[in-house]
Amino acid sequence: MDGQALANEVKSAVQNEISQLGLAGKINFTAVIVGELGTSLQYLEKKQQACEEVGIVMRVIKLDKDVTQDKLETTLKKLSDDRNVHAILLQLPVPVGLNTRKAIKCIEPTKDVDGLTYTNFGRLVQGHASLIQCAAQAVMHILRAHNIPIEGADAVVIGRSYTVGRAVAALLQLENASVAVCHRSTRDIASYTQRADIIVVAAGHQGALTASMVKYGAAVIDVGINRLKKSGRIIGDVDFDEVSKKTGLITPVPGGVGPITTAFLLRNILTAHKLHTNKIARR
Repeated sequence: MDGQALANEVKSAVQNEISQLGLAGKINFTAVIVGELGTSLQYLEKKQQACEEVGIVMRVIKLDKDVTQDKLETTLKKLSDDRNVHAILLQLPVPVGLNTRKAIKCIEPTKDVDGLTYTNFGRLVQGHASLIQCAAQAVMHILRAHNIPIEGADAVVIGRSYTVGRAVAALLQLENASVAVCHRSTRDIASYTQRADIIVVAAGHQGALTASMVKYGAAVIDVGINRLKKSGRIIGDVDFDEVSKKTGLITPVPGGVGPITTAFLLRNILTAHKLHTNKIARR
């Protein structure tokens, strides 16, 4: 599948809506990054380029890797209180020693474009979320775009992180799939995946899904990103070459979930602006 083509469709829709609403150059999005992690900076550069393409103004606040928890939280609280900032993102991961969950709690839920605050995740589970984790939205968009039946399907999510796995599982359940969430403590992951119609892999390490673990015709969505030390090549969590021989649909890495995730970030930023505007109007 061509992730970039799907991403371009989402981006185009966002750009058209921004243009029709007369909001080009008026939506202010701020990303906060701690330290100088090379991959995180690359991700931010891609996000900044995408924002420029659709008319969103993006600012990046860089904090030193030795920043205190208090300073990080204060920065996020100030952005949350700033009426001129419509959307906020804390680039993950943050350095060891910082409490990610405590930091995210400082983000105003209506500006939380990663959908990671307790408020937004709770709304997601109840089926009422406006801001949903971007990679999870990308996974669902891929399934729908390729007409993969979700209702009644047996689905397996490998990985239970708050940033991807749990959100994907919640969305699949909301569309009436039967969902199993597997993780490092699962005794026999293959016993789950071998009967699955849909497998979403966000385990965080290469080789998490091999061909022997997949039935013929299954849809496999690879959310993993791993950089090989020797070559520097980017690969996913799935053994793509072998698994692809058995699947009805499989996403490549790179060029699969990644660009669509960025496109849904743009959609979330526009949604956050609408939520912010409505909140101000009600005061």
